[in-house]
Amino acid sequence: MKKEKKTPTRRRTALRRTAAAFVMLLAMWLLNGGSILPTGVLRVQADVEGTGPVELVKALGRLPLKGRYRRVYLSANQDAVLLSAAALHLTMGWQESMGAGLDCSEEGPVHIARWAVTTRAPEGEREGYVYFFGRVDDPGIREVGVTYGRRDEAGELTIHGFEGSQLTSSREEWVRWGGYDYFVMSSPLDVERQQETAGDYYLCVDGYMVQPDLKVSQWTSTSLGD
Repeated sequence: MKKEKKTPTRRRTALRRTAAAFVMLLAMWLLNGGSILPTGVLRVQADVEGTGPVELVKALGRLPLKGRYRRVYLSANQDAVLLSAAALHLTMGWQESMGAGLDCSEEGPVHIARWAVTTRAPEGEREGYVYFFGRVDDPGIREVGVTYGRRDEAGELTIHGFEGSQLTSSREEWVRWGGYDYFVMSSPLDVERQQETAGDYYLCVDGYMVQPDLKVSQWTSTSLGD
């Protein structure tokens, strides 16, 4: 008796086509140097910065800028800290978009860097966001902070702050990894105000500005264009 051949159902046909399309998409991502997972960009940025292999310390979620979908990650090794942003492209997968690196190879109670990113919002106004990230090596430190100010020609420092206050991060918020404590602070960036005041960022430890006044000297600024 001849066995009847089963006719594929619409559901089964749709699943096969979806699976085939997914395989083709993954192949395109790999051929274009992309990553299947967003954390794959950590290796790419480590190669760009020349830090050697790094490991994920903390996922920081979405970059909070309108119309710009990117995910931000903090990673590190014994001598460096990286802040990385991953962008998803349909034909290229997850790509290393931008970020900043911090050298921690020298001894120091606190290592800190700044990454500022600006863009033109859909409404037309210029918007920005700033991250301060780093590592604390001194176990006696309970809090790190950053304040914003400007010195006049006489050397007098005027503190502008972040919306009238100091940006801080306490030990309870830090992430312990590899024998060190890591922190991230972030704030919306008033682009016009920053341009008008033309000041600097200063490190504060346990509520006091480091003496002599220590600027956040390692920094990176990124513009996402208009």
